[in-house]
Amino acid sequence: MDHPDNGIIEYMLTLLRVDDGTSVKDPESTQSADRIHYKRAAGRVRAFIDEIPGGFLIYRADESEEIIYANKALLKIFNCTDINEFKTVTGGTFRGLVHPDDVDRVEAEIESQIARDTDAFDYVEYRIIRKDGIVRWVEDYGHFIRSEDAGDFFYVFITDATEKVTQRIIEKATLINDKKRDEQKLRNLIEEYDKERMLIRQEHLQRLEVIEGLSVNYDSILYADIDKNIVLPYRLSTRLERQFNKKLEVRELL
Repeated sequence: MDHPDNGIIEYMLTLLRVDDGTSVKDPESTQSADRIHYKRAAGRVRAFIDEIPGGFLIYRADESEEIIYANKALLKIFNCTDINEFKTVTGGTFRGLVHPDDVDRVEAEIESQIARDTDAFDYVEYRIIRKDGIVRWVEDYGHFIRSEDAGDFFYVFITDATEKVTQRIIEKATLINDKKRDEQKLRNLIEEYDKERMLIRQEHLQRLEVIEGLSVNYDSILYADIDKNIVLPYRLSTRLERQFNKKLEVRELL
């Protein structure tokens, strides 16, 4: 993935490497005065990046994933006082920077997003483990660049997102709990309805048993509601079956 418009970033990478004492394709005409100029420029670039709010990271986009630069804000996120402590905590690599349980997922997401995004940007969330052992969440806004002079790199803006992620987790848990409560309420209502229906059924059965007991000596038993002008047969004798068409159903009384 080639990005020809990365001149500023390539220049910054070159300056950072010159400042570290290694040169990348220095022009043949480079003299000591040019070297001094490069170092001064590198110092200004580094001073600017060191003071920007939020963490900033540059690491190699190869198997080593070596971290070649981390600003002061990123050191602070990891509760480190200097770059040496930071490298001790992270092992000096991007994989070492990410929580071990999140590494595979994060790298897969970055690779997938870079492959889909024509501008080679990615966004991931993951946990880190600070120097004091405390686990924090961070947001990672990364960009892949291919530099002929400096090689392939990712430069990344990192911010502490612990409160944001924690709030989202709480809200999600609340929604799940609310859903569970609603489901429980529904189950309770269904259970109450089933109980009520069972009681009604038992009541009807008891009434039928009473009717059956009282009507042992009767061939036909009918319930009549004069106000509604209806009649409901419970038992029909052979003589009345024809009149009701052999059906035990409600019909008009008159």
